[in-house]
Amino acid sequence: VVMDLSSKVEHHASPGDLEFSLETIVAVLEETKNLFINIYKSIAESHGLVLLSPEVKTTALVLIIGGWLMRMDNPCYLLSFANFHAPDDWRVSHDQIIEMMKFQD
Repeated sequence: VVMDLSSKVEHHASPGDLEFSLETIVAVLEETKNLFINIYKSIAESHGLVLLSPEVKTTALVLIIGGWLMRMDNPCYLLSFANFHAPDDWRVSHDQIIEMMKFQD
């Protein structure tokens, strides 16, 4: 099925066969710049982001604040260090531990 579909495709270039001229790259960059300029002008002429609904604006705000909060550093500092020493009457041998483990549920 894949071979049948690939034989019907009109574009047969592989990534190594593609060649970009300087004129093509400049034209793409120029049109991309024009696209962003037109978007900026439409926003400026509408006196803000009137093009977007309040739901979209709220979602964008929540995502930006969430991303900012996730990137914040939350360091954890060790303020104290202590070792617990059990009393001598709590000591058990290895055999006693094995016996205790046998009687557990």
